[in-house]
Amino acid sequence: MQRRLVLTLLAGAGLVGCRQNAEAPSGAAPGQKQDVKTLAAALQTKTVALIDALNARNDQRIATAKTELEREANRVEDAIKSETGGAANRVNSAINRIRQSLVSNDVASLTAARDLLQQAQTS
Repeated sequence: MQRRLVLTLLAGAGLVGCRQNAEAPSGAAPGQKQDVKTLAAALQTKTVALIDALNARNDQRIATAKTELEREANRVEDAIKSETGGAANRVNSAINRIRQSLVSNDVASLTAARDLLQQAQTS
């Protein structure tokens, strides 16, 4: 009996450990399509946050904004993988610029990405 209890506790701890490493659920249910314009707006918000942090020269804000922007870029990229059209192309182009800017802290490239995301929302 005591052996079973120990095994049950160990199995439960393993499940908890797996759950902690699981990805956070996105806003849409699996298989549900998200609007490209909505995704562009969410990515634009994170891009502007990084631009503001870089301009403020606040290392803590920059680190946080970079992490959030990278996470959002990954999420948006996954969500629009099979999308076509002008808006999706602009978002993909913006993601490429964002990824380059995350390495170099290039505000000009981030600003260009922000503009592409704005165009994607209005097209």
